[in-house]
Parts: sequence; structure tokens; C-alpha cells
Amino acid sequence: MAKLLQIAFVTVFTVFVFSGCTVYSMQGKVLSLNPDTLTNAKKDISFEVSNVKLLNDLPTYTVQGFVIEEENIKNSLQENLDKFYPQNSTINPYKVELSMDLEREGFVLEVTVKTKSIYKVYKDNNLIKTINIQSEYSRKQDNKTEKNEEYLDSALYGVDDDLYNTPEFRKEYLEYTAYVVDKEIASEQEHFTNLSLRHSYSGAIRLNFAKFIQELNKLELK
Repeated sequence: MAKLLQIAFVTVFTVFVFSGCTVYSMQGKVLSLNPDTLTNAKKDISFEVSNVKLLNDLPTYTVQGFVIEEENIKNSLQENLDKFYPQNSTINPYKVELSMDLEREGFVLEVTVKTKSIYKVYKDNNLIKTINIQSEYSRKQDNKTEKNEEYLDSALYGVDDDLYNTPEFRKEYLEYTAYVVDKEIASEQEHFTNLSLRHSYSGAIRLNFAKFIQELNKLELK
């Protein structure tokens, strides 16, 4: 009987919905950037993600219970670019290629995921810029430190709007939460320590996306 209950639990767990996506492949809301990631996006330009390549420490369904697939990362990057640079049929978009190298330290309850990415930006099939981005995100059983206590509590219990509207606080809060899209996911990252592995991966990827888009916005593009 105990064995049957264990099997039933595993079966239920494998169809667990993780912030808008099944455990089979990370995608959707958990990889979506906060609208405040970029507040001064350039106008009249757009981007199309043409290719994504993922390397090294990728999770597997049989071991970690979820996967990260290139097609879904491509779609998520495109959705985030469209959020700040909406597609326009009258504009010839810049093309973006991404190669992302992932490295994991730790497992299950205390995890750090590091990313090293190369983004290549093309215009009319000509390479105009290569942007290198590194990011790192950690989730542990206890994430609290003297420096981040205020941001952690705000993420866990819901950030106060007046506090969030303070520019200096907002900047640090967004960095701490890896530019998470909303309060719900921010709280999940702190509350569900059993999901540290997944939140470390999603946070590192989001943080990488955010830094890329911020650097992209500094370019003199027309």
C-alpha cells in the first residue's frame, strides 16, 4: 500500500504546473520579465530571434523533473523583446542569435545557476554587434542576509507599492528577484524552497535576458 501511495505521489508530481508551464518544459510566465526592466525603450525598432543554442548543465526530466528546451527559450526571449519593442509590419526587424552556456552548482535545496551568453545582433544579414552577458542566481533553504532582508521580505509577503515606487529600492528589488514579472512568482521563489532548482534556472535565465535587453537599448540602432 505504501508503495502504491509513493507511485501515486510521483505521478501527481510529474504533472505539477510550474508557474504557467508543466514540469516537462520551462516556459511562459516564469521566464517573463517585469515591465519595469526597461522604462525607456527605443521606438521604431523591433527584433526577431532567429536561433537559440543551449549548452552544458541542462536539467533532465528523469533526474530533475523538468527540461529546458531551445524552442521555448527562443519563444520566451522573443516574447520579452516584443514586450519592450513591439513588432511592426512596417519595420524590418533586427535578427538576434543566442548561445547560452549554463552551469549548475548544488542540487535540490541549495542551488546556484550561472549563465554565460553570446547574443549576436544582425541587420540585413550583417553582424552589427556581439553582446556577452553573464548572470548568476541562487535559491537556498534560507536566502536571508543582512543586505537583502528588506528585498526578501518584500518578495515573500508582497512588495509595498509606495516602497516599490522608490527608484533606488525598485532597482535593487528587481535585481534581487531576477526581474520577476509579478508578486506571485516573487513569493513562490522565496516560499517554495523545494523548488529551488527550478527557480535558480528560471531566475538565471531571466536575469540574463534582462541584462541583454538593457545593453541592447544602449546601442545606436535605427
